[in-house]
Amino acid sequence: MMSITFSPKDCLCCSQSASCATPILPLFACACVVALEMEMADLNERLMGEDEDFPQEPSSEYLTVGEDEKRPSKIEWLVGWKELRTWNLVQGCLAEFIATLLFIYVGAGAVVAQSQFVVNTTPDFSVIPGVNETAGYAPPAAPDALTVIALAHGFTIAVLVSAIAHLSGGHVNPAVSFSMIITGNVSIIRGVLYMVLQTLGSVLGAALLAACLPKSLHQDLGAHDLHPNISAFQGFFIEFILTFVLLFTIFGNAVDKRGSSVLAPFYIGLAVVIDHFVGIPLTGASMNPARSFGPAFITRTYNRHYIIYWFGPLSGGAAAALLYRLVFLRGQSKVVTIETVSDQIKELSHKQD
Repeated sequence: MMSITFSPKDCLCCSQSASCATPILPLFACACVVALEMEMADLNERLMGEDEDFPQEPSSEYLTVGEDEKRPSKIEWLVGWKELRTWNLVQGCLAEFIATLLFIYVGAGAVVAQSQFVVNTTPDFSVIPGVNETAGYAPPAAPDALTVIALAHGFTIAVLVSAIAHLSGGHVNPAVSFSMIITGNVSIIRGVLYMVLQTLGSVLGAALLAACLPKSLHQDLGAHDLHPNISAFQGFFIEFILTFVLLFTIFGNAVDKRGSSVLAPFYIGLAVVIDHFVGIPLTGASMNPARSFGPAFITRTYNRHYIIYWFGPLSGGAAAALLYRLVFLRGQSKVVTIETVSDQIKELSHKQD
């Protein structure tokens, strides 16, 4: 047990220079108790300044010692009723709405732009150089549209996540928000509101894109559909795996405090790029129900496999999140307990000795 000694001026009920051992009288508390509390308060302040993991103030992520009367129950935190009265929730919802709007505008816009560029510059293979060149000429080969579309989606996600991560967590995807709900990383109310605002943002983003283009370029605004040779089950499984990769990357870098949180937006964007390389020719590589919903809603191009772009990403993301939470995050709780605080105080006192 840690012992703290005081000089004579610290104790008002005795003049000893050693540790005060004056018993606390039934009616008059010894001033040593006050001095002890002051010393412990100063010690705790130094402790909180040295340990980044120790909460500077009570928050929903930590259970603070001595705040039992203010501590929300686990059910209250998971539901998140109290968050409805906080400005932080408004900021988070607005950030998710704007980020998803921009993601749809840029991502779907890249698909439309590349599809038009490829159509207008596809070589006329009826023209054979050296044989019938007089009939016309072959335009230069079109750039790799798949690469451009993949990079546009990945870079946009990386930029947007880095821009709003401190405001909302940088979900920009209903599959991400759903995964955070079922693993307890966000409250139910916050997660559901994020999903609603993301969906609304996707609709407005697609609407703005359509407003910026002539009707001849609307087509499907980059809406997703399966390759003709891909069955519904295969499409579901492809989206399941692609979203699993994305969420596993998110949990490994952004959720797990042992991961590379500073570089998390870059790695998340890179995962989106890689998934697009695989998925574009097969399913369009959604991984994000909002990315599929907005363009489909505005152009009314709901195909018979549309439901895949909801269940595939939601189930794949949930599977990755639960796996990481139950297997790789065991023993990595952020909760501060009385035992851990006591150990930290003892360790600090030994350092001072």
